[in-house]
Amino acid sequence: MMMQLISTGSNNGTESIISLNTNTELKPAQFSGRIVLIDSENAEHYQDSAAALLSTKCVGFDLEYVPDYYASIHRQSFDRTRPAVIQIASNDICLVYLMYKIGHLPSSVSHILSDPDILKISHGAPSDMRLMYRHFGVRSRSFVDLQSVCEELQLRPCSLKSVVQRVLGLRLSKKQQCSNWEAAELSQQQIKYAATDAWVTLAAFLKLKPKSLRKLVVNELGDVQVDSGT
Repeated sequence: MMMQLISTGSNNGTESIISLNTNTELKPAQFSGRIVLIDSENAEHYQDSAAALLSTKCVGFDLEYVPDYYASIHRQSFDRTRPAVIQIASNDICLVYLMYKIGHLPSSVSHILSDPDILKISHGAPSDMRLMYRHFGVRSRSFVDLQSVCEELQLRPCSLKSVVQRVLGLRLSKKQQCSNWEAAELSQQQIKYAATDAWVTLAAFLKLKPKSLRKLVVNELGDVQVDSGT
């Protein structure tokens, strides 16, 4: 096993040592907590309890989409960017919302996304925030972009797979990324993949411990900007 240590620094004064594990036989990243699958049949049950279930003020956030080759040729381009699955994870639990079955954004999700006191960590946050506004009208607040955090720490490449290997010492599989996220029934592999993606985003952020944060917000025009109120 080969290990390489590098020091990463940034303009915000954060400095950390990241272990680069070059062993190709890394342990696979897999969320080991409780996964709650939420669809049209049980969405109402979690309306008031979602935030309490997560029981944290810092969560990982991710979206899944239907690849074009699974989408109907009659489907409009606007609908092709509509999130099929939304994942919100703490270290112990991941809520996986099957949006293609629910048909609307549950108020519990809207509350979490717009709550300034709940920090949402996303890899590619601006894109996720714009899509949530575009399709569901939610003005997200207190998002932190993991990709930008890694760039500021000069931790490149900044892909999630690379970050997970460097920071967590785990191997992140992306085999399910281009699977059919609007299948009648998602496979266990898809569900585990979805939960793991949201969780590793949070875990990597917590491991990096940046000293300063650029919290993002969606303004009244639907654009993403740094939240001047934080």
